[in-house]
Amino acid sequence: MSCGASPFSDFTVSPPPELEVPGGSEPIRVLPEPPSLPEVERPVSEPLVRAADSGIAVVPVYHEACLPGAVEEVWLRSEVVARLAGVTASLPRPFGLVVFDGWRPLTLQRWLHADAVARVGTAVGFVSEAASDPRRPPPHLTGGAVDLTLSVEGEALALGTCFDAFVPEAAPDAFEGRPGAVRALRRLLHEAMTAAGFVPLATEWWHFEYGTPRWAALRGGDPLYGPASPP
Repeated sequence: MSCGASPFSDFTVSPPPELEVPGGSEPIRVLPEPPSLPEVERPVSEPLVRAADSGIAVVPVYHEACLPGAVEEVWLRSEVVARLAGVTASLPRPFGLVVFDGWRPLTLQRWLHADAVARVGTAVGFVSEAASDPRRPPPHLTGGAVDLTLSVEGEALALGTCFDAFVPEAAPDAFEGRPGAVRALRRLLHEAMTAAGFVPLATEWWHFEYGTPRWAALRGGDPLYGPASPP
């Protein structure tokens, strides 16, 4: 992707028709969104690390599109990176992961929120507001939220929609009534990520969280992560 290109274009590839996806996956059940989120009271001290340093494939789409505040590296909490490495190891060959985005500064969060409103009329359910209250951080500011997809031999797959497509088809369970490769691949990704302790987002098949206030609300307990910044 060249500098200035849209990060929302479908630069990923569609699943090839002949691709064999392991069967037996359970249907995706979207978790109801919590009515409220707990505040971050006792954040753990855990560093942000570069995802690529652990061998995880990254494509920093926002930086490549030169969006305001976007960073060149994909940063995530060390525990998140360790869990993603475990997910990668658990996937059957030839599947892997490609990470698009992790930690996100407030400048970029503000831009994405405004862009979502401009594109689809609302950001609700898709992009959090750029709240500066450290007790209520947007998920990506914590380093506990990650946007990713499956890959085949290093090629990132578009699982029914492109990344950041704010459309009904982007919901993780949108293809449950349509047997085929997209449904099977979404189930594979969802099953692997939730087994590793992540929670999905009801509107985006590519978005998962660990340790965030939303993660805490859905799984019970306290949030692990407050706002973070790279070293």
